[in-house]
Amino acid sequence: MRPLPWRELEHTADVGLEVRAETLEDLVAESARAFYALLFGAEARSDASVAVRAPDVASVAVRRIEVEALDAVELFVSWLNELLFLLEVRGERLCLRSVRLTARGADAACAAFSLVVEGNAVAAPVPSLGIKAVTYGGALVLPGPPTLLRLFFDV
Repeated sequence: MRPLPWRELEHTADVGLEVRAETLEDLVAESARAFYALLFGAEARSDASVAVRAPDVASVAVRRIEVEALDAVELFVSWLNELLFLLEVRGERLCLRSVRLTARGADAACAAFSLVVEGNAVAAPVPSLGIKAVTYGGALVLPGPPTLLRLFFDV
């Protein structure tokens, strides 16, 4: 069994995640998988349908999420806040079908980004952790490989 590409971070009041992937595009999928594992607990860690590229997962709807961001930190904060919105408002989690990430700028470290994600929305279990928001405090994206994302969540 390969080690998980993320880990939970200690924090006095909030909860944090550190996620690694080879590319920024892969980090989109891994960050969703880590976010859902944090929300739904141990059963989500072994659930192969959670936030993976899964075109054949039975869904309640197909969702398209578009995010425009001025930098990589804003990209991931906005992306995971979109997933949180789907969960809170529609009771859904997203199983990714496609990820398209476009960087506008010469250097990925200071580029603007456009993200388009399509996926199957499936009914979500009741979260074991209540997350209010994905925050900018302590947020960090370091280019790789491996690319590193560090985010904290308001609980």
